[in-house]
Amino acid sequence: MMRKLILAICTLFWVQIAFTQSVVWETRFDFGASPNEVNANDEFLDLSVLDTSIFFSSSRPTRHIIFYGDAKYKPVVLKHNNRGIVIDTFVYFDTINSYRSVVDRNRRQLWMVYHKVGRSQRLVLQRIDLNGRLLQYTALPLGGVPNLDSMPKSIFKVIPASDGGFYIMATTPRTIASQSVTLWQVSRWDSVGQRKWVNEYTDRFVNGAPLQAEILTNGELMVSGWKGTEIIALHIDTSNGRQISRKVLFTNPRNLGWFETVVKKLPDGYFVSGADFGNPSQTVLLKLNDTLGRVWGGYPADFYARDIETLSDSSFWVVNKRPDNYYYERFSKDSVLLFRLNLTNYAPNEPKFGRYKGIGYFNDGSVVIGGDRVFPMGTIQNSDLVFMKVANFGTPYNPIYPPVGPVLTSNKILNQEPNLQVYPNPFTNTLRLSHKGNAQLLDVHGRVILSQPVEAGEELKVGNLPKGMYLLRLQSVGGKLYIRKVVRE
Repeated sequence: MMRKLILAICTLFWVQIAFTQSVVWETRFDFGASPNEVNANDEFLDLSVLDTSIFFSSSRPTRHIIFYGDAKYKPVVLKHNNRGIVIDTFVYFDTINSYRSVVDRNRRQLWMVYHKVGRSQRLVLQRIDLNGRLLQYTALPLGGVPNLDSMPKSIFKVIPASDGGFYIMATTPRTIASQSVTLWQVSRWDSVGQRKWVNEYTDRFVNGAPLQAEILTNGELMVSGWKGTEIIALHIDTSNGRQISRKVLFTNPRNLGWFETVVKKLPDGYFVSGADFGNPSQTVLLKLNDTLGRVWGGYPADFYARDIETLSDSSFWVVNKRPDNYYYERFSKDSVLLFRLNLTNYAPNEPKFGRYKGIGYFNDGSVVIGGDRVFPMGTIQNSDLVFMKVANFGTPYNPIYPPVGPVLTSNKILNQEPNLQVYPNPFTNTLRLSHKGNAQLLDVHGRVILSQPVEAGEELKVGNLPKGMYLLRLQSVGGKLYIRKVVRE
């Protein structure tokens, strides 16, 4: 009897370790705040893993920076090492909207695609190397009356192509039979930013968006999302943009639309998830076979997937949203839960991961997950981005089945140092910083004009700089990176 009791206790302890000890590290990036800024959430976060030692995150912080009287949205690219520490930051000064980015692993470069906001809007294609050096900057007019040659209005997804180019999934407004509609637009761009083809896919529905895309094993491009009442997947010929097939994967019986739509092509069918616009607590979650017959699933409550990654045995990983938290979970091909990690509450009494924004897969089987920071009482600290690494429990690169066993977290990083204080601001000839670290001062073009180590409270002598705005960047000894706007009077 005693042996059984001990075995039960050990089993329970083992399961608790396996379910709670898989976060290897956590780091946070603080964009900072000042009286001249109004923070909103960091709306976009594109994560791209280059190899086991480095990954990139690209964000459009939706703060309003008062700069010569204008509200500004700025693209920011962060370069991280394998421990999540930011080792370089690239801040670009275009006023932007509708922003996406993607890393080309083979050519070790990054494409940024966005709308430049101003007197005349432009679609900007910006290519940089992995050290932030600008390789190409192309600004294309959006045009007046919409037509097939005009640039898209809203960009939802950018994925890389094998030749160094990329595909853009977007929407564009049209008037068909006196009715205003939103069409899906897919375009193919080569490695020097020239558009090879563009196609629009007409539909009787007014609203909708192409939210996801992937290149299938047969070479086709699958673009998926929602249109009106339907969740659909378009199979497209990558050579010319011709639609090969249009598959209606699910229709909302309540005649409402969808959001957070996720479609993943499986070896033997499709995985489909989406949240009801009219009642977000009602979601669809199902698996279809290749003939669109339902294998399992239907309308569960309070669950929808945010990312899907399938394994060779047709089991799959899901990052999903439930009413209380985000979870990283593995399911069998028959939808049996095999593993669950609570991304929000894995560590009690700490600032918590709040809003999921993206995931990247390392080739050693681990993943990096990114989102926003949330305090224990639920107030969003909008200027913080949170990144955490989750250990290998059977990702596509190194399948392990079933995923059991503890992962030690002795190297976990929980950086909780206080916020950086910079004073005086505005300044004349000197600045003081509340933290020790390596400081850099950048002009509005992103050029480093001063770089030196500083002690906490030490004067940073800035010399005879022209009056105006600058960016102060500090990498603290605690491993946290800060960016602050400072003004010389």
